Amino acid sequence: MREAADIFLALPLPDKDEVKRLRKLGLDMDDIDVQVGIVARLAQMAMLGDTKAAKLLFDIVGSEPETNYLDEYDDDPITQSLNEEFGDGAF
Repeated sequence: MREAADIFLALPLPDKDEVKRLRKLGLDMDDIDVQVGIVARLAQMAMLGDTKAAKLLFDIVGSEPETNYLDEYDDDPITQSLNEEFGDGAF
C-alpha cells in the first residue's frame, strides 16, 4: 500500500491551473507532482486560517510552532466543560 501511495504521489500534477499557480510561485516544472500539489494546497488552507491544516503541515515538516495555541485551550475550564458535556475530544 505504501509503495502504491509513493507511486501515485510522484505522478505529474494533473490540474493545469494548479501547475500554473505553482510555477508562478517559482517552482520548476520538474518539481511539481501530486505530492507538491497536496502540500501546496495544505499550506494555502493553513494560510487561510485552517488550524488543522496548519498543525498537519507542521507535523509533516517536523517542526513545532513557537507557541502551540491549540494546546493552550485544551485545559481551559470552558473546553473542559464542553468535553464533559459532549464527550472528550469534541472540543
